[in-house]
Amino acid sequence: MFYFNYNHTDYTSFLQAYAKAMGTTFGKDGVLHFPSAYGEGYHKLVVLPNGLQAIIIDVKLNQDFCVTRTKSDKEFYALRFDEVQIANSITVKFGREHFSEDEHNRSAVLLTSSLFDFGFVLKKGSIARGVNIMITKEWLATYLGIKSTDKVIQKYLALKTASFNFEPFDAEYRQLLTEIMEEEKRHNPMKAVVIQNRIMLLIERFFMRLYQKMSSKTIRNTLTNHEIQRLMNTEALLVSDFSVTPPTIPQLARKAAMSETKLKTLFKKIYGLSIYEYYQKNRMLKARHLLTTREYSIKEVGTMLNFKNLSNFTIAFKKEFNILPSDL
Repeated sequence: MFYFNYNHTDYTSFLQAYAKAMGTTFGKDGVLHFPSAYGEGYHKLVVLPNGLQAIIIDVKLNQDFCVTRTKSDKEFYALRFDEVQIANSITVKFGREHFSEDEHNRSAVLLTSSLFDFGFVLKKGSIARGVNIMITKEWLATYLGIKSTDKVIQKYLALKTASFNFEPFDAEYRQLLTEIMEEEKRHNPMKAVVIQNRIMLLIERFFMRLYQKMSSKTIRNTLTNHEIQRLMNTEALLVSDFSVTPPTIPQLARKAAMSETKLKTLFKKIYGLSIYEYYQKNRMLKARHLLTTREYSIKEVGTMLNFKNLSNFTIAFKKEFNILPSDL
């Protein structure tokens, strides 16, 4: 197992130390390419115009990893948007709390504080992609008008293990992350601008939703940790593959170990849409993204997303975006 413990307060120093621990170097291009003994993929540093730092992560692990950030007296926050294909299991530590899961996929949005230990254990074969953003309390005060003593922030951080599940990784987050990851693969002169814009949209959406939920009576009052975990697993299963017929509600209910009625009620409560409204929204977002790449025809995209009839695809697209696919 590869062990890495750190307490760096900026991502440049973190990536330099991370590279050194794996016997490689952190490139001048801002990219840490994993040596094959450790993984396949990279971590890339992104410096935003307003002084924030972010890391884009896209890597498959070739051995078990245990990475831990020890708490620091210098206060800052790490906002994480993670999608993980889990091999065997994942364990996450936040302060004195531990959270473990052995589901195949795990998507999460999480804000952590440097005032608590934070770490994870991922097994060989796991695939991780995401965006991690380091946010200082000075930036929060300057750009969002939020002080570190803010009641909403403190209430969120006090959830500890519950915070792993509080903010669902929904269709909008997934679309923004997908755009970032796919933009990374392109040779686009506007690449840096597009990526910076999408990262800022992730930040904006997280804090807007955080304040909406934490300032009011939240779903945390009625759902247990275990129920939220099962709902997030259901969501991951539902949107995992649009090329095939989606799981039925009875199948999803059995997987979630809930009655069909309870699953439908709680899913809408946490994701804001019914199960198949949510599935269709994700499918249409995927369709729009594929079409805007200009790499596929309308017919090809419809087929890729399991539409048997092109007219049904056109109708569904028009219903979601109020324009025809040909108008993009």
